[in-house]
Amino acid sequence: MDPMFIENLIIPLAGMATGIILGLPIVRVIVKVVERRLGPRASDGEVKELQGEVERLRTQVGGMEDMAYRLAELEERVDFTERVLARHKEPQLPRGGGG
Repeated sequence: MDPMFIENLIIPLAGMATGIILGLPIVRVIVKVVERRLGPRASDGEVKELQGEVERLRTQVGGMEDMAYRLAELEERVDFTERVLARHKEPQLPRGGGG
């Protein structure tokens, strides 16, 4: 074989092959990192669906906050009623043989 052939063709081809073999895993890692940072992309329909779901959840949370307020008021009323009833104990009836 001609030494010029080896220097001009074989060595550059071997270098390119080595670069590709070593570079592919690095490119794969870079692609994975970029995909993780960007996250999955949603279509317009999915975005509208998610916006509707968020609005529904906001309405539901608002209703739950209202119910929590009403429950707190009812607890106060029950406590008040218990205190009033505790003050006015029923007179005890005498035991024994009444006829």
